[in-house]
Amino acid sequence: MHRLILIGLVVLTLSGSAFVATRQSSGQSSQTSNPLTMKVLRQKDKVRNSPNSSEVAAFRLALQEEERRLEDTIPKHIPIKIKIKKEKEAAFKDLKNERWARDFELEVTNTGTKPIYALDLYVITDVKAAAGFRIVFPLNYGRVELGDIRTKAEPTDIPIKPGESISLTIHPGQLDAWDIARRKENRPFPKHLLVKFHYLSFGDVTGYWGPDGTALPRKIPDEEGLGVCLPPSHIDIFGWKDAPPGSPLFKLLAFNLPAAFGPVSFWGESDFEVASLSLLPIQTCCSGPGCSSLTPWKGDVCLNCPPQNRPGLGICGDPLSSCFTTVSDYIECTIPKTGESYFCQTIDLFACGASPSPSPSPSASASPTPAPCPLALPSQCPTGVPRDPCTYPDPPPPTGGTETSDGCPFNYQVSGACCVPIPCPQPTPTPPACENGFLVFNPSPNCNWSCLQPLSEPPLPSPTPEQAEEYKQECIDYYWVWFVSYDGGKTWQPTGRVEYMGCLIAM
Repeated sequence: MHRLILIGLVVLTLSGSAFVATRQSSGQSSQTSNPLTMKVLRQKDKVRNSPNSSEVAAFRLALQEEERRLEDTIPKHIPIKIKIKKEKEAAFKDLKNERWARDFELEVTNTGTKPIYALDLYVITDVKAAAGFRIVFPLNYGRVELGDIRTKAEPTDIPIKPGESISLTIHPGQLDAWDIARRKENRPFPKHLLVKFHYLSFGDVTGYWGPDGTALPRKIPDEEGLGVCLPPSHIDIFGWKDAPPGSPLFKLLAFNLPAAFGPVSFWGESDFEVASLSLLPIQTCCSGPGCSSLTPWKGDVCLNCPPQNRPGLGICGDPLSSCFTTVSDYIECTIPKTGESYFCQTIDLFACGASPSPSPSPSASASPTPAPCPLALPSQCPTGVPRDPCTYPDPPPPTGGTETSDGCPFNYQVSGACCVPIPCPQPTPTPPACENGFLVFNPSPNCNWSCLQPLSEPPLPSPTPEQAEEYKQECIDYYWVWFVSYDGGKTWQPTGRVEYMGCLIAM
């Protein structure tokens, strides 16, 4: 019998069970063909206990750290269900898959009783551009005109019928621009994608709008009509249509267009728009700074880009409007004829008082914006450290400091957004003689052999019978127990596999 001495056994145990979980299968699926398996540490009298909430949480965390994950933040009352299409699940979760964006395919199922004619979702990644803005991917379904809730479906419109599923993919113009920017800026691949709800239309002037899924038309409180209201959304109060090419208003939606492309208007034919909310009249029907009464609208406002969310100005008593705060993001798209990429403004919606800081505007200047430090998360560099040009500038300081290269510490080299140890020269040098010891090869930067001699310890005295009895009483047998889940980790069943781990003694 093995006897393992542990100081502070309570650290390893919680309610008689060890807080240990490991991943034994790849992928998280509700299908019996791809179950999830984990092992936990149990005392002998608790071998049959199912995993507790803490053990399940630790297992899920370990699972997520090994694969790309999708977070669904769509309100529960919205009649849709999303998931990565089964055929694309393995490619999407693979953190080393360079084509993850092209393999991204979101399956959307209508779980309601009415056909869905238009749908807008917003995918936010954990990656930022060198200019500081979030990398996001708008996903759209339906005719672009149905982005106005007042537009009714026509016989030629194809809905998502109740119980039916469709697939949404990233726009090709964004895919090409992502590949260009990733190589140019050495961007890491995202590990966490968040799906946010923006808009749904049933094609009959009803639907849902905003991140909290406000039902439209909404019921108007009696006191709302007493407030100071904005002009109706069909009035072009800012004169968007009359903005001359090259003016600040004209440049609001598209940035860094190549000179060869020329000045082209990206404005749609409908009267719409909301710009800086600081310009809007004071309202009493929407409380909080930057909070305004807005109506849903989207349009093809940028070349070779997905349709963009462009909220319109609504009056306080309009049942088709609701109060939101807007924050600008920027997506990168490509011009088909030239293959050049440019920035297009997108608008994200937040509940009033809950919006984050707006993303910085991309600069039209040729001077690149300094990259944020560090360039990656530690978890994205499992074999090294994130590149950090602020801590390790290039070129290195003229006097003092640590020798550096491209944001990497000494004896490290660039690998994408990470720094990895410089490998030792090959072939490995011949090991020296090492009598009565064992050889260990020291990795970079030493790249040499060491001969380690075993430590000589005096023999332990034999315990007295009284000591042996006390030792036996303090020793607790522990076992590894395997459990399996066939429903994505909701419930766990014992597999029958149990292995003796050892006898643990608290000192």
